[in-house]
Amino acid sequence: GQGLGLGQSLPADTIPGSQKSIQASELSNLYVPQTTLLGLLVDAELTLNRQWGEPSTLQYALERSSETLALHRRALHLPRPVPAPLDASPEADPLAYNCNTLAQVLTDYARFQGSTERAREAVAWSDSAFGRRATFRNNWPALGSMLYERGRAWRTLGALTASSAALDSAERY
Repeated sequence: GQGLGLGQSLPADTIPGSQKSIQASELSNLYVPQTTLLGLLVDAELTLNRQWGEPSTLQYALERSSETLALHRRALHLPRPVPAPLDASPEADPLAYNCNTLAQVLTDYARFQGSTERAREAVAWSDSAFGRRATFRNNWPALGSMLYERGRAWRTLGALTASSAALDSAERY
């Protein structure tokens, strides 16, 4: 078959699954929270850094993660206690996800800069996510991500400080 020339495209109804897709007219009715959009930007920045090694992307990811944290704090009227395990749901404590993202970003930052200070910050944010782990109770992929990022944070700290205790903690997670 011939390829499509410049300016040509497939009609929408010939694309597999197009009838199951959200129709363009419905897109204007979708509401996407700002924290979700910021989270997507963080993921994009981390991907750019991992693919191309651009250090500025880590700073952008850290800024977007911090902005999300500030939005959550304002919306939740923080500080407030960590929800009890029985109250746990993805809605119960959105900060759990934010803490995990900050641990991820700061671990990448620590590895890129060889910074023990950033590695310690990553572990601290990971501690916060782990302390809120009941939120992940019914979300196995998110729980796995949190434990994986916790292991990365401890491993990075252990490698930068030559701490066998930190490396043991990394292996545990």
